[in-house]
Amino acid sequence: MVSSFTIRTLVVGALTAPLQLHHHHARKNYPKMLLTDRKRGTILIFLVNSPKVIVFFKFVGASNICRTTDKNFEMIDVVVEEVGQDNVVQVVTDNSINYKAYGDILMRKKSTICSTPCVTHCVDLMLEYLEKNILVHEDTIPKDLGRSGATRFVTSYLTLGCLYENKKDLIRMFTSKEWKSRKCSKLRDGKTIVDVVLDKKNWKNIVICLRGVSPLIKVLRLVD
Repeated sequence: MVSSFTIRTLVVGALTAPLQLHHHHARKNYPKMLLTDRKRGTILIFLVNSPKVIVFFKFVGASNICRTTDKNFEMIDVVVEEVGQDNVVQVVTDNSINYKAYGDILMRKKSTICSTPCVTHCVDLMLEYLEKNILVHEDTIPKDLGRSGATRFVTSYLTLGCLYENKKDLIRMFTSKEWKSRKCSKLRDGKTIVDVVLDKKNWKNIVICLRGVSPLIKVLRLVD
């Protein structure tokens, strides 16, 4: 029986074949920055970035590969050689311990290449630290506030920003006769929501959180 991973590998290969041709056509015209991306821990996707365009280069099925520093180095070193060491000026990966160690090995063995962590991932880790370790952030952001995507922690702060922008409308809504006449306003959850919306300290804490992360979000928008 064919596994789902095998099917996914074949499909990705078929869809990305034209992009590989485009890369090989343009590879000698520009210096390259090699990017890696992990998808669910099973597929490593390699992208090549040049001043003109970012294109897909190849993917590697990593389900059966041990995630050690040596194995990571072997996988990415092969890709560097395929692109051509003279064509690569920088390798960008995420911030896992294995990739950091790999970057050190890469720069020792290939002195012309710089290995750096992904800026987006760095900023997201900073936002994660703020949310989990700074009391005013931890107390202000609800645990079930929606998050999505690679920058899941920035979503929490963008949601807070949206709430603050609509502060007056929210207060008006939850103090209106229409709200008070609703059955849900008498329930415990309804009363809790009203308490949160009318809590001046809570709005002050939201402002503190947004001021703290605003520079990071600006950087994230520039690089993501």
